[in-house]
Amino acid sequence: LSTKLRLLFGLFITVIIVVAFLPVEIRQTMKTRITIQALEETQGSKRLDIWPDYIRQFDRYALIGMGLDRSIEAIRDSYTADSSHPLIPHQTYLQILVEFGFIGLLLFIGGFWQLGKRAAGGPRGERAVILGLLAALITYGLAGSLLGERAIWLALGVIAFSGLKHPLPPNGKRKSKPAAFLRGNGEDKSLTILMVLPHLQKGGAERQMSYLVEELSRREHRIHVATLQKSEDWELLGQPGITHHRLRSRNNYDPLILIQLIKLINHLRPVVIHTWILQMDIIGGLAALITGQPWITRESSSAAAYSGTWKGRLRAFLVGRADAVVANSPGGIEYWRLLHPSQPRYLIPNGLPLKKIAGILPLSQQQIGLKDSQKLILYAGRLTRQKRVGQIITALAALKPDVNAAFFICGKGEVLEELKKQAQRLGVENQVIFRGFLKMEMIWAMMKSADLFINLSNFEGMPNTVMEAMACHCPLLVSDISAHREFLDEGNASLVDPDNLKAVTRALQTSLTDREEAQKHAHNAAKKAAGWSIARLADAYELVYREVIASRKKKRLL
Repeated sequence: LSTKLRLLFGLFITVIIVVAFLPVEIRQTMKTRITIQALEETQGSKRLDIWPDYIRQFDRYALIGMGLDRSIEAIRDSYTADSSHPLIPHQTYLQILVEFGFIGLLLFIGGFWQLGKRAAGGPRGERAVILGLLAALITYGLAGSLLGERAIWLALGVIAFSGLKHPLPPNGKRKSKPAAFLRGNGEDKSLTILMVLPHLQKGGAERQMSYLVEELSRREHRIHVATLQKSEDWELLGQPGITHHRLRSRNNYDPLILIQLIKLINHLRPVVIHTWILQMDIIGGLAALITGQPWITRESSSAAAYSGTWKGRLRAFLVGRADAVVANSPGGIEYWRLLHPSQPRYLIPNGLPLKKIAGILPLSQQQIGLKDSQKLILYAGRLTRQKRVGQIITALAALKPDVNAAFFICGKGEVLEELKKQAQRLGVENQVIFRGFLKMEMIWAMMKSADLFINLSNFEGMPNTVMEAMACHCPLLVSDISAHREFLDEGNASLVDPDNLKAVTRALQTSLTDREEAQKHAHNAAKKAAGWSIARLADAYELVYREVIASRKKKRLL
């Protein structure tokens, strides 16, 4: 129903433009600007003086133009007509040539050509309306400026929307071989998948991507990973079946990122584009929409992570046009259900390399750097305000004197220096050890030796480090939030209100002193973690990829 309503609304807007605006504009233009008599009566003949003046100054703007809205600078010193008349070219193609040069004019004309080719692939009725609208715009541009009227931009928006629905195959010809995701079942057993994310740092999303990519490549899928930064120590770099593509950029807002992605997609023709993390949900999503390839995105958090920023709103708008959203928690599913109720959503919990974790040996107190009988409290993750690490330091300082504990903080982030000053202020700087980023194997070994792993985050999706601590048989103290409640309860963890300092201190004291209860929780948590294999993760994603491809095929046939 929603799709039909959108199509009806788009048709309604198109009819308004065609019937109410453009014909009137064009008829009026023909009457007042084309005939010599009308030009003289309306002072439009002035433009007959302007055009030769611009052409005589061709050498000043030939290649790259004068710049946006700077066309008058080309003839300011040589204008031959009445200077009280506006000096702009009053002709779309001449204005583009003056402002952006010959290169810009070629790009402009090429853009119209591509819009026409794409729109020509639509249904017969829609094709007639869109091509007629495009022809009207091109004709109007001969006698006036297309760039300064709202109705024109509305018409271009309708044409562009039609083009997005009917993308061109790689060779630009409508009767070419179908795109990869449209081929028969015999050709798509091995999928070509493009993963797009900002970097390969050791964050939770990046680890999950690496786990998934490694397993998919084992299943003989062709995996391509596009990032802005190249990590030389990425463990999958150079592995057969996995190709890394570096997208060069001066900063996160460099428009060349989008251009490079579009070129890469047109070259690879992946059956699915899979974007990770906000920045690439936006840029990668735009590239997927422009090229017309199937697109899914991954939601690793919940509504609380998006506080109404313009980036969050833009991401929400674009992701609403994705083929599917995959969330790792019910909270993420609910977030997108409220935003886009009709969009396909899939719940796929995170996976863990259980065999690799099982092969890690615990560290001795001497290897860790603990004193005899000193208990180890562990945190691993980003150091942001959301994670409430400062609350743990405050609770540590409030422990009874008979509890001798050290708090190891593994990670970096925006509040690192603030946490160091807090530890000094509370007199526990010798108990709070900042370890920085560590390899996951080292963190797992520490988890297997730790007396307690703590995560007091305000919000989460499905936190990797909490899951890993469960797999390492490490007792847990976590914030009592919905994201933790989705896979933890009082039988396998200690849950506490992170805002209640007294409750946090009490839970910390109990977890470190009641070892029998803590070990019981750890045992139950490890049993639950045993089901989070990477094979299960890959099975679920393969199903999503194939369902998205099948859905696209079905829509194309309709």
